[in-house]
Amino acid sequence: MGKSILITGKNGYVGNQLNDYLKAQGNVVELINVKGNQWKELDFSKYNVVIHLAAIVHNNNPNATMLDYMNVNYHLTKELAEKAKNEGVNQFLFFSTMSVFGLEG
Repeated sequence: MGKSILITGKNGYVGNQLNDYLKAQGNVVELINVKGNQWKELDFSKYNVVIHLAAIVHNNNPNATMLDYMNVNYHLTKELAEKAKNEGVNQFLFFSTMSVFGLEG
């Protein structure tokens, strides 16, 4: 039987591709948007894994300030990880940058 997986970054390319792949492997996957605070009401205890892909990167928001980067890429990530831990999620995977998928040269 597959795992129950939550992916953040509902509108992102990587999350949607990963969603398709993981579902094809027999997992139950839910994608969520973590803009705003609605995600805080979601019960994470039903997931085996949280994969956090939502972030601000330089090429998708060229006008972002350092405060924007800190709020999304650090504070949001920390809050998601703490919620996952507190609600019994076994694994929290964090992809910190699109660069992990390789740079075109």
